[in-house]
Amino acid sequence: MNADLPATLIDHLLCRIRNEYLEMPGLRLTRPQAQRLWGLDEETCWQVLELLVESTFLFRTGGPPRRRPGGRAGGRRDGLPHPLNCPRREA
Repeated sequence: MNADLPATLIDHLLCRIRNEYLEMPGLRLTRPQAQRLWGLDEETCWQVLELLVESTFLFRTGGPPRRRPGGRAGGRRDGLPHPLNCPRREA
């Protein structure tokens, strides 16, 4: 992991990116697309996405390499997944 980033920032990024994927079932991004979407540098983006792949939250495919397994998460009456609770970042 990027040694310059505090663990709380990494946790915030992981939570934020998980929520994006949960809110948009079927979201498929290449690493450059993910970098632009979340405003991350190449190394940080790669490391955060790798953590999500290692945790089996995301997986690589033959096309755009990262998407959620199974597509749609359930749990709410409106069919939308429950968002993850992200702790607020201290300024």
